[in-house]
Amino acid sequence: MTTTITILLSALISLLAHAEIAGFSDGSLFTPVHLSGDIHITCSNPNGHNSTIYRCQDSYFSPATHSKFVIDSNIDADTVVLKAYHQDSSTTSKNGDFIPEAGQSKKAFNLWVRTVFQKPLLKIGQNIVEYSLYKKDVLVESGEFKVNTTPKTDKRCRRESYVSSDLNDCNFPSLMCARYFREQNYCN
Repeated sequence: MTTTITILLSALISLLAHAEIAGFSDGSLFTPVHLSGDIHITCSNPNGHNSTIYRCQDSYFSPATHSKFVIDSNIDADTVVLKAYHQDSSTTSKNGDFIPEAGQSKKAFNLWVRTVFQKPLLKIGQNIVEYSLYKKDVLVESGEFKVNTTPKTDKRCRRESYVSSDLNDCNFPSLMCARYFREQNYCN
C-alpha cells in the first residue's frame, strides 16, 4: 500500500512540475469601470466671463484593455492563436507573433476595446481561452486558461469646482474631465 501511494505521489509531483501556466500578463480577472461626476467651471478673462456645470463621464477596463499572452515554459514557437469561448456560446479568435525567449506574445491582445475595426477578445462572464502555439504552421503546444470579466462597476466622483482664465474651458468643458478624474484618483 505504501509503495502504491509513493508511486501516485511521485506521478502527481511530476505532473505538477511540468504543468504550464499560461494566461495574460495582467492576470485573469478584469472589470469594466464607468466613471461619472459633476464639475463647475468658472471662466473669466478681460474678454468675458462664463460659468457652466458639466457631467463628466469616462470608462476604462481594469487592470488593462490590452494584455500580452504569457506562458511559463520554454516553447519554441513563432505564432500564438487565442480563441475565447464566452458564456453566451459565442467565440472570438485572435492571433499574433510569439517570442519564445520571453515566453510571451510580441504584442498585447485587445481584450475590451470595440471599434469599427476592432473586436474585443473577452466578454462579461467567464471566458475559456484556448491557446495554440505554432512553429512554421506546425502545432507545438496547446492548452486553455480561464479569464473572468465581472459586470460593470459604476463609480461616482465628488463634485469639484474649477476657475479658469481660458473661456474655452467653459465652452468645451469635456476637456477638463481628464484632469478632474486624474485629480479625483479615478473616483477611488
